[in-house]
Amino acid sequence: MKQPKEKAYTIPMHKLIDRTQAGIEVRYINRRKAGSGDRLITPHRDDHFLFVFQESGKSKLFIDFEAITLHGCALICILPGQVHYNISMEKVWGWLVSLSPHLVSPGSQTIFEEQIQANLPILLSSRVAAGIKACLRLLYEQLSYSPSGVNNSVVPPLAGAFAEMTAVQYADIQSRNYIQRPQAARITSRFKALLIQQFRTLKAPAQYAKALNYSLSHLNESVKSTTGQPVSHWIQHQVLLEARRLLYYSELNVSEIAETLGYEDQAYFTRLFTKKAGVPPLAFRKKFRG
Repeated sequence: MKQPKEKAYTIPMHKLIDRTQAGIEVRYINRRKAGSGDRLITPHRDDHFLFVFQESGKSKLFIDFEAITLHGCALICILPGQVHYNISMEKVWGWLVSLSPHLVSPGSQTIFEEQIQANLPILLSSRVAAGIKACLRLLYEQLSYSPSGVNNSVVPPLAGAFAEMTAVQYADIQSRNYIQRPQAARITSRFKALLIQQFRTLKAPAQYAKALNYSLSHLNESVKSTTGQPVSHWIQHQVLLEARRLLYYSELNVSEIAETLGYEDQAYFTRLFTKKAGVPPLAFRKKFRG
């Protein structure tokens, strides 16, 4: 199989390591101080988890082809790789928290990956919001004492606690068996991490099972038990999501996009996209670009 084209990556990637060595960044948002230079203004993707905790106000984000509005006290998690940008803010106070994946437990990562397909924000009660705010204030203070955070032993557990508190808001962990089936959650997390890295070259479930040193049946059972969908579903989902991103944000033609995603046969890629998206690639581009 021909290797994907390097020149095709037109969507900027923001890397957390470029801003901090600690794997965590906490920023306080005050709309009166926000300006056009805010990092969320232009379309981009991150190599880390981004949490938006809005204490009050109204803001609108664009995440993977959906306009998401946060009213009042709300929380949303943006996954690594999701294309997003800020549309508007109205009297917003809150926090932006960037976390490297190694600070987020496998169980929490699985919850985020499973629950965020709809990109729905979580409305918070005053009690839950107070707990999250207290945790973030501690994190913010610890990072202000030691800006690099590298030698501060308090920072990683606080960051992990914040991620766990957020995950609980997205799903009832016990009812979804993330505690009862921790091994399945870890396997699913490993699979999805590999999928994000290799979906352009690995297309078959058996290839992922081999790369992760699991039998195909064990991998498929673990992924389906924690997400409700088999391995093949997530492979196609990731490929088609990236195809939609490139159709919307880049000027690449269909042949170039197919090659970028690891398909030598443009006709096959077009049939696959049309079957799953409901419209041919160029019709999708025209529909969303207007």
